[in-house]
Amino acid sequence: MVEFSVKSVTEGIDAMGDVTIRLRRDGQLYSGHSAHTDVVVAAAEAFVNALNRLVAGTAGPTIHPQRDMAELDSSPVH
Repeated sequence: MVEFSVKSVTEGIDAMGDVTIRLRRDGQLYSGHSAHTDVVVAAAEAFVNALNRLVAGTAGPTIHPQRDMAELDSSPVH
């Protein structure tokens, strides 16, 4: 792990925590990102996202789990 970053996106008791994790393997960087009101959940999601990228061998753009889930939720079900 070469980076673990937690930032507050909003203020107050229900503040959103934004987590970025970067892993390095064989000189290649793999990023994971998540935002959640529970920073432990956000950290776990970001870590799993980075690990999935590492296992898949892709270092593409960071995926935002909440945005991607919103797109899936709005897709018609067949």
